[in-house]
Amino acid sequence: MLLFPFFLSVTLSLLVAIIFMTRRSRDVVNRWLSAIIILTVVFQSIIFFIMSTGRLTDFWYLFRMGCPFYYLTPPLIYLYISFILKKERKALSHYIIHFIPFAISIVDIGWYYASTTAAFRISEISTIRELPSAELYLGAGFLPSIIHYYSRLIQRVYYVALQWVFLIKENSISKTSRAELKWALLLTSAQTIIVIGYGYFTAQIFLLVQFDSGNIFDTSKQISVSIMLLGIIGICLYLFINPEILYGTLLPRSKSSSKTKIKSSATGHYDWLPTGTNIEDYCGHLENFMQVKKPFLMKRTSISFIANETDIPSHLLSALLNKHYGKSFSDFINEYRISYILNNIKENPNWDQFTIEGIALEAGFSSRTGFYTAFKKLTGKSPKIYLSEMAESVPSPEKNEGEIKLSEA
Repeated sequence: MLLFPFFLSVTLSLLVAIIFMTRRSRDVVNRWLSAIIILTVVFQSIIFFIMSTGRLTDFWYLFRMGCPFYYLTPPLIYLYISFILKKERKALSHYIIHFIPFAISIVDIGWYYASTTAAFRISEISTIRELPSAELYLGAGFLPSIIHYYSRLIQRVYYVALQWVFLIKENSISKTSRAELKWALLLTSAQTIIVIGYGYFTAQIFLLVQFDSGNIFDTSKQISVSIMLLGIIGICLYLFINPEILYGTLLPRSKSSSKTKIKSSATGHYDWLPTGTNIEDYCGHLENFMQVKKPFLMKRTSISFIANETDIPSHLLSALLNKHYGKSFSDFINEYRISYILNNIKENPNWDQFTIEGIALEAGFSSRTGFYTAFKKLTGKSPKIYLSEMAESVPSPEKNEGEIKLSEA
């Protein structure tokens, strides 16, 4: 019954983890954090599946190996959600406290393996196979095994509650785009469902300990595993349906502060946008990057470079420029270059000493011809005529202070 959903969840999860690890993204922390979360969940589901189907004797060397990872996943997901919503990261020492239960569990399992032989562990596994409820008492290190079942539930409930607090707070939500918020909501909701399933399993453990309820332990574990596998499959399918999340285009909402702003020329519906994304998020993020980082000053800047730096896939960036801004990539870059030149001529006294060719090179143009062509395309005039008219329009007192003396080289 569980075989097909198990293999489907593991296959999808591994594929998602590979994409997270190999995608091009500036945010290395979130990228690898996502992959590690997926891999830990996969390992947990493998261990849980092996134990719930009675195959532990065939994989005796994995006995209790999943225990530390149950403590690892909740804080990892919490940190991932907090990074998305709060947009801030503190010193590494601030996060170490979240992994204390994981460290204790590592020591506990190390204690167990150091103090027992392989034959002893196999005998305990055989006992568990005949009586599944014996798992609550066998395989103990310096902590009783049953303690882990209760403490893991408490830990999971605690972190899920923290995530919901982040989602409910208006000041946190306002810092995120709709795509980010939707993804955080889905991930937290799926985790909540999994916690409910684990809570049901833990409740059955309590009933078993208190009232000796027989085979209900094995049945409840199967139900808990089913909920976990369905949750994993659901998350993976959502990521494939929404590739803007899977391939790293969760974009922060940015505000432009520069005086120069390239306006969009296209209107209407944006059917080419990924589901759940907002055109303003992409435009704000792109324009903020252009104005702050000024990639147009690089002579060999490319659409792939900007796509990588902004986490916008190249095909989506190309569609954004062509269909929303109504410009080719070269026109888009050249407009920023020319606007940069004109702003500096007006505001920077040192620029009136440069030749036109020197200014073109300073702004990122690689050749005199390319600059002249782009300048005339944007302004309708040659650089010499345009700058001469600009000089004539400057009031005489200002001319005396910094007269525009640009000449063609």
